[in-house]
Amino acid sequence: MTLSGSTALVTGAGRGIGRAVAMVLAADGAQVAVCARTASEVHDVCRHINDAGGSAMPIVADMATLDGAMSAADAAEKELGHLDIVVNNAGGSSPKPIPELTDTDWQDALDLNFLSAVRTTSRLGPAMQARRHGSIVNMASISGREPGKFVGPYSAAKAALINYSKLMSDFYAPSGVRVNCVLPGIIETSSTSRNALKSAQATGRSTAEIMETMLRKNPIPAGRLGQPEEVAAVVRLLVSPDAAFVTGAAITVDGGAHHFA
Repeated sequence: MTLSGSTALVTGAGRGIGRAVAMVLAADGAQVAVCARTASEVHDVCRHINDAGGSAMPIVADMATLDGAMSAADAAEKELGHLDIVVNNAGGSSPKPIPELTDTDWQDALDLNFLSAVRTTSRLGPAMQARRHGSIVNMASISGREPGKFVGPYSAAKAALINYSKLMSDFYAPSGVRVNCVLPGIIETSSTSRNALKSAQATGRSTAEIMETMLRKNPIPAGRLGQPEEVAAVVRLLVSPDAAFVTGAAITVDGGAHHFA
């Protein structure tokens, strides 16, 4: 258990990739603060971890707000004493055609997908820097490199997060704190299904047609959708001692679907 004795905060951990990350870190020995805005989901994840012999504590907070991000960081630090690992996974998109986008759409996407990570890192990073130890992983997306036309604000926010991750990795590297970024492709989660349904409703097509079109435009050489646990495994590696010389990386987990430089 290479993370035994470590403490971790995982945001957006109520479902999907965040849930998988929280569970794999706990299974590897970390004490995990499980954070999301839906209380029932947070407590369900904690119950599964604790029943399996791990250690998890619940934090209910809306990471899209400044108060939510600060309260989550405060609660995790108060309960765990310090943070060795921070996984900024909170995020999401609401598909909408470009002509219909409003200023609120752009601001909401930035608050949830970009500023949530900035705020948490700003709050918890200095303590890691002072201890000269810590690992931060920001969950971006391949959309941050190749924008999707129905998720423009989300794509822009994730592009900012990729850039920010490299900025902070350079800043913290001299103190031994590592910052990396993970870019998942199409992962089989409830959010993927929900977004396909919204796109279908917006275009008058079926969800099957939406998925077929998406996969035709972005074929996956691996021949299937990714699973949350496969992204979590990459995060687990990045925060472990095995990746001690890895910082400033933006690692794509997409089954070979994208070919950007």
